[in-house]
Amino acid sequence: MKKRMHSTFRRLARRAADRLQGLQYIHRGVIFGLDLLCSVLAAACAWLLFYSVNSDPLTLHYLPLFSLSVALSSAVIFSIFRFYKVIIRHSNIRNLPRIIIAILINTLIICLGCHLLNVSDNITHAISLSVLYFLFASGLIIGLRVAMICAYYTILRIDTRPPTKRSIKCFLCGKLEELPALAEFINTAYRGKYLPTAFIDLSREAANLTAGEYRIYAIDNAEELKADIEAGVPEAIIFSTPDILRAEQNRIVAWCPTNIKLLVTPKPTAGNAPATIAPVQIEDLLERPEIHIDIDSIARQISGKTILVTGAAGSIGSELVRQLCRFKPQQIILLDNAETPLHLIRLEIEGSHPDIHILPVMADVRNRERCEHIIAEHHPDIIFHAAAYKHVPLVEENPCEGIITNIGGSINIAELALKHHVGQFVMISTDKAVNPTNVMGATKRAAEMYIQALNAKLHPSGSSNSATRYTTTRFGNVLGSNGSVVPRFREQIAHGGPVTVTHPDIIRYFMTIPEACRLVLQAGTMSRGGEIYVFDMGEPVKIAHLARRMITLAGLRPDIDIAIKYTGLRPGEKLYEEVLSDSESTTESTHDKIRIAKAIDNPIESIREQAEIILSAARSEHTEDAVRALKHLVPEFKSKNSPFEKLDTPATA
Repeated sequence: MKKRMHSTFRRLARRAADRLQGLQYIHRGVIFGLDLLCSVLAAACAWLLFYSVNSDPLTLHYLPLFSLSVALSSAVIFSIFRFYKVIIRHSNIRNLPRIIIAILINTLIICLGCHLLNVSDNITHAISLSVLYFLFASGLIIGLRVAMICAYYTILRIDTRPPTKRSIKCFLCGKLEELPALAEFINTAYRGKYLPTAFIDLSREAANLTAGEYRIYAIDNAEELKADIEAGVPEAIIFSTPDILRAEQNRIVAWCPTNIKLLVTPKPTAGNAPATIAPVQIEDLLERPEIHIDIDSIARQISGKTILVTGAAGSIGSELVRQLCRFKPQQIILLDNAETPLHLIRLEIEGSHPDIHILPVMADVRNRERCEHIIAEHHPDIIFHAAAYKHVPLVEENPCEGIITNIGGSINIAELALKHHVGQFVMISTDKAVNPTNVMGATKRAAEMYIQALNAKLHPSGSSNSATRYTTTRFGNVLGSNGSVVPRFREQIAHGGPVTVTHPDIIRYFMTIPEACRLVLQAGTMSRGGEIYVFDMGEPVKIAHLARRMITLAGLRPDIDIAIKYTGLRPGEKLYEEVLSDSESTTESTHDKIRIAKAIDNPIESIREQAEIILSAARSEHTEDAVRALKHLVPEFKSKNSPFEKLDTPATA
């Protein structure tokens, strides 16, 4: 019998919890009605108590009129103060003053009404009656809220600990004011999976205190917290925001052994409710705080325009297209020679932005006639040139193809932009163009030089004529791009290792693809022509450290569960990247994450003549002649770990 009753109770409680799960909040009309009922009930209780004590039965005839008057006055006062619109489960002590003031004003009105209606000959009677009403109404209305909050969490708690599944004990890390809402979200959305037991307060407001059932660890005195984490007291740590996670990666994250899960919530949405909880990825640790851009200036530049993006199916090009769509261009031309990726980005954009005209064009930037037909037919206002061969080892092994695409393709698109009166041309470059040690970097540096020299000829001394304005943007490695180190490491870890690193001391700058594309758009709006915009890449990251961190995040132990193997530098690879050459300096721009490189001016005629020599040799597959000519054009190009080191004569070294 007891088992049957217990089972029935749990079943009913589970149903109630499921209803609460789907119920966002109780309708404000219901709360308003309950508050009115409490007010009328308080009035009736006050009347009956007062006049039972005074033994005056004749005055009971006034009770219906008195209750109706209280109902009307309460409806007016409660409507003015609107405290019934607060979501009950989010109510706290800060909501009490509004409730108390509303009841107090209603009490004064009741007192005045009793006196005017001559309910009693004695003014003290009216005052006493009003005081009783105030006490009863305050208790009932506030008590209603307390009871609803207790019922809500009691029912939820019944279902959060099912006997068939053990909850994961977790600590919540963040600013104290954010953590109660996060705990509520976890208890509601992840019933039974995670069990918050303590808060890690980074706001330094509540040392050695408790918040209800939750213990609070103060970060200022972290010895006990560190000891508990290392001892495995929590089974998981949930960070309230990605920014908190990144700020604590060298402290709390570093303390956690591999058996403790690290989780993070995205930035809160409307209503301060996170959308989901996800395991920490290496991208979460490497990302920087969100970069803010001038939305209005970008919108003025892009809105209603025709935009051409070369390399539109690549990592950078496709993200550029996604971000361009935010600013409502009239048309985006997607130019790429990769059929399937081009088809996929077209389907994605047509699904997410059906109001924007998308034109996918299969073409190669090396084919000048095909590209001219496209530009002449559609008359783009802006060209973002992202098409390039970018993988250092592959281009080092296939230098002629890299030269034809990265130099020849860039010259083709740049000259066609001028011929067909395109307003602006923005080229995507790389930090590998700085003091290049490989063919890929040297080809991008040659393209930079040509673009800058072309702009200098068209706009001498910064003139603002109507000719095409040319701009170059330069940044380092991007997280998640095709062929980048992060997905490669992730794949190797999934297969049990080893994780391959070329050199224990190799370092790289990293930036997320969306971050890089936002800065590209911002640079485009700032450009007057001829600039090389250098993006703030933050602090460099040691690749070996990156590998170890990724292994740890996967719940494994570096060098024990997953081996790290050093394979030696690849052809053309250098230990560290630079964003400026020795001959360059930077000046500030209007954006704190973008600086302007001041490069040495080169005459366009000389660069064009040398570029033709390089391209001619590359088209004829005279590899050494092409690379030798490239070294002449880019004298700082010194090969490393490459068969082209022999071409570094004293004249070019």
